[in-house]
Amino acid sequence: MALMLDIALALCTQIYVYDGDNIRATCEGKRATYRMATIDAPEIRGLCAAERRLAVVAKEYLQSVVARPGARLKEIQCSGSNYGRKCAVVLVNGENVLASPASDPYHCTPKGCPKRRNWCR
Repeated sequence: MALMLDIALALCTQIYVYDGDNIRATCEGKRATYRMATIDAPEIRGLCAAERRLAVVAKEYLQSVVARPGARLKEIQCSGSNYGRKCAVVLVNGENVLASPASDPYHCTPKGCPKRRNWCR
């Protein structure tokens, strides 16, 4: 089994938050795209104007999370199709800051996210 990445985001270069649940980063000289585990955010290319507006808010939220002092990107095992992305969590002081509904409005249960939320209601 390959070694899973666990690195301070401050040591990564070219960190790009695409939307509220996807990050592209170059860490330790390796570029990868990460799907945030337990998160289902609206899509930047959403089905309606409301979803696209919410997607910008979600993206800004994730940008603020990865910019926190001491933030770490930790790769985790994931199942299912992730379109070639690795799965990861963002840790601050050892805690998954995206892991609870109280701290993240896009949180899903540990059993997974719905197939696709209807953000256009």
